[in-house]
Amino acid sequence: HAPVELTLTDFKLLYESVKAGMKGSLLQTNINDTRKIDLKYNQNSFSISFSAINFAVPHRIRYEYRLENHNEEWEHSNSVRNVSYMNLSSGKYVFRLRAFDKYTGQQVGERSLDIVIHNPYWVSWWALFIYFILLSVFVYMFVQYRRHKVNEGRIRDKIRSFISIAHDIRTPVTLIKAPLSELEAQEGLPEQGKKTVAVAMKNVEKLMGMITQLLELQKTELHAEECLKVSPYDIKAYLEEKMAEFHLAAMQKSVGIELEVEPDMPKVWIDREKMDHIIDNLLSNALKYTEKGVIHILVKTARKKWTIEVKDTGIGIPKEEQGNIFHEYYRAQNAMNFEETGSG
Repeated sequence: HAPVELTLTDFKLLYESVKAGMKGSLLQTNINDTRKIDLKYNQNSFSISFSAINFAVPHRIRYEYRLENHNEEWEHSNSVRNVSYMNLSSGKYVFRLRAFDKYTGQQVGERSLDIVIHNPYWVSWWALFIYFILLSVFVYMFVQYRRHKVNEGRIRDKIRSFISIAHDIRTPVTLIKAPLSELEAQEGLPEQGKKTVAVAMKNVEKLMGMITQLLELQKTELHAEECLKVSPYDIKAYLEEKMAEFHLAAMQKSVGIELEVEPDMPKVWIDREKMDHIIDNLLSNALKYTEKGVIHILVKTARKKWTIEVKDTGIGIPKEEQGNIFHEYYRAQNAMNFEETGSG
């Protein structure tokens, strides 16, 4: 027999024939003239119909077909002229079709159709690249977080050790201070002796101040998780009260303290205990590192927020170190070189 022409008569997606040339159609030309079909990941169930033409005795024809990369064995069909494939994985396939004469076994025709089912977008190369980047960022952040926690734990352990030592030191320092106070109050003490006792008392007071600062750290640690207990306050009256507490210390250093509050400033809600701690630290540091000049306190509002600014004429913080001021217990280099002590 002469070779016959095998034709593809229909291509169906979800039991609906795909028409060539229609808007959004997979086929640009008739299925029989198509050599390759590109399918989306969710178009992985389809059927193909086929036939042989120019064959004088069609009842003698036998078909064989297979879908390479899906099944390698040839399947036989005598009367049924279509084949369906369901839920195929993404990949490249080749549909091959052959025709044989039933009686002679002679192959009388063959053709093929390339079919590509593309990966879903979430497993495309660019999606995998994004996953890799996100995973890398997550791993990096997790490692940094763990390092931070480890370092934080070490710092807290050191602080607790210092606080424990401070508790132990406070008693003997207090016992040293008492006889020095009595000695300083005695009459008839030689001038040189008075100077020596005064120096000793000054250093005992400084040591007591350092111990008190360490014990204040303990309070901060213990009450860090407490909820705020807020009440409305006249911020001007409150700050004037705080300024009065520092008035004597400021006079001794010839440093002025000024307060400027916006007119018609409404009452503000604050946690008195925590605000005391903040203002005490700000004014204490301003006074500590200001040899002469003025400490200026400014209270202002903007966009439903209010702020307190404390400016002084002291040593300041170098610009390159200002980014570290909110790091726990950090002290600028010029502050460490200053005579005063502090924990940061």
